[in-house]
Amino acid sequence: MKIKYFLLHIIDIVRVYRTRFQIEFEFRNAKGYASLNRCQARSTNKLRTHFNMSFTSMNCLKMAARKM
Repeated sequence: MKIKYFLLHIIDIVRVYRTRFQIEFEFRNAKGYASLNRCQARSTNKLRTHFNMSFTSMNCLKMAARKM
């Protein structure tokens, strides 16, 4: 019983770790290709808009690359 629970726990850890790396890669790509870190705005609303536009442009680029 303990071995089964331990293996399930390891599988969950690997799944969470894989998701974490996917998120990190998305941020890295957004910084490199969509200028995520080049915003000079100071207001929260403008920063939020810039972040959303950066990630939206990354999603559009991914969709375009899949269609090729």
